[in-house]
Amino acid sequence: MKLDGRYRYSLQFSDNTEEGRRVGELLERMGNRKSSLVVKALNEYLENHPELQQKDCSIQISMTSLATPDDIKQIVRELIEERINGWQTDMLMVGASTDTGAGKAESGEAADASQAQEEKLLEEMEADVSQMLNNLDFFQ
Repeated sequence: MKLDGRYRYSLQFSDNTEEGRRVGELLERMGNRKSSLVVKALNEYLENHPELQQKDCSIQISMTSLATPDDIKQIVRELIEERINGWQTDMLMVGASTDTGAGKAESGEAADASQAQEEKLLEEMEADVSQMLNNLDFFQ
């Protein structure tokens, strides 16, 4: 907007891309000298892209996300593997505790406890995976 012979604009952008972070940090350091930098940078850009000054020019801007879909898939795989490894460790510990039972009655009770613990762990794992899958749209 032009007001009193001066152009006034307000900028706001997210820091969820490398480009956004880099520019945001630079602008933070510039303090009150941001306007001069923006004018210089945009004029240099316009010199390199004169087609942008045509009225019928269409501008397309693309930015690179900090995490690519492949990065997100790898993170999800690692989280699932960690959870499964933790579950397997828990199951080994439950199995070891049932092996120490002295009598048949104690062994039966221990087996029931082991099965209950296993079911609980499976339910927790299913809930964790469901929650993770439900939250995947957060990364888009």
